[in-house]
Order: sequence, then structure tokens, then C-alpha cells
Amino acid sequence: MLRTIILACLAFACGCAAPKEDIPTYPLMDSRASLATMRARAEQVQDISGQGTVTLTDPNGGTVQFDAAFVFGPPDRARVRAYKFGQAVLDLTVNPDGLWLFLPRQDARADQVRSASAGTGRAIRQWLQLLAGDKAGGSVQLTGQKLIVTRHEELITRGEIDRPTLTARSYTMSDRDGTQHFSLTLDRYRQVGPTVWPGRIVATSASGKIVIQLRDVELNVAAPTAFEPPPRAERLP
Repeated sequence: MLRTIILACLAFACGCAAPKEDIPTYPLMDSRASLATMRARAEQVQDISGQGTVTLTDPNGGTVQFDAAFVFGPPDRARVRAYKFGQAVLDLTVNPDGLWLFLPRQDARADQVRSASAGTGRAIRQWLQLLAGDKAGGSVQLTGQKLIVTRHEELITRGEIDRPTLTARSYTMSDRDGTQHFSLTLDRYRQVGPTVWPGRIVATSASGKIVIQLRDVELNVAAPTAFEPPPRAERLP
């Protein structure tokens, strides 16, 4: 009986564990070679698109989930469009001209979504630059299995790259006194053609949390207008 209970517990634990990432690994390289390899991999990607869900959680723990469509274009373009019962409820666009948000409904939740979307958009742009090999510069440090890229601007931004897989895993924005304002974590990577892509993106700030989960991911199929914001979208600061 004891053996049966132990085996059942192990099976349950394995079933609840995060899915294993079946993606390529690389010999440990110095920072220059690592970023060059990431750039070479990113240069094969014009865009990544797919379906999935967006889950919004407010500071009080209230949660709402939407179906969504996504398209990402490294190093500086992205769009997330969320739906509920077939109706658009949120459209966040990142492009070289700025951040754009369209909220069809203006209610008590709109300001919170606006604040969370602004931080998410900025962090997604920085992550895409990191994904593309961080051509924008910044200090680079090797720490064991991690490659740390840091920029000292208005906020201190810190990106962590997993060295064995050369995948961006987290991104934080903090004050110079160490107060963290925003974080972006990425996991559940999968192979998509010649590159790899996270299956889950989690953005967290004082305004709440946004969780993006992707499925049915496709490479280089987006329309030329994919990164044009809707006509009534507002430009975020």
C-alpha cells in the first residue's frame, strides 16, 4: 500500500511539473559569441504569429481571461489583440513609432489596463531587442549559466539570457535605489523552424499581471499591415 501511494504521488508530481523544453543547446560561449549567435538566429525571423490566451490579474487578485491573437517581429514590433465572445476588448501594438493601445470599452478597469499595457509594451520591445542579440549595447556579464545584459538609463534594465539555450528568460526595470517597477519572464520555449520561441510570457507590475500563453505558432506568415495600430488607438507615453 505504501509503495502504491508513493508511486501515485510521484506520478502526480510529474504531471504537475512544467513541460520540458525540447530546444537546441550550445557549448558555453563568451558574451560576444553568444550575442552573435542570437543575432544570427533572429535574422531568420521576419515575424512570429499565433493564437492563445491573455489573462489579466488586478492588484486585488481579480482575474479575467481572453482569447487572443499575437504577432511579434524582432527587434521592435509586436501586437496582441484580445477577444471575448468574438468581440475585441484590447489591442496593444508595439512598433518603431511607439506604443499604441485600443480599448473599445472605457470603464473602471480601463486605467489599470492602460497602465499595465504601457509597461508590458515597453518590456516586450526591450525583450525583442535582447532576443535579436542586443545590438543597442549595454554592459554584459557572464555568471555561471547566465548572461546578464544591463542598461543604465532612466531606469536600470536587466536582461538574463540562459547560456546553454541562448534564450532570454527574464527582464526587469528598476530604480537606481533597487526598487523594481516591472518584470517580464519567459519560459516554455519551443522550436519554431530555425528559431525558438517562448510559450508563456508573464508581465508583472504594481498595476497587476498580464500572462500571455501562445499556441499554433507560425513563422513568417504575417500580413504587411500586421503592426499597424487600429485607427482609434491611443499612443501611450
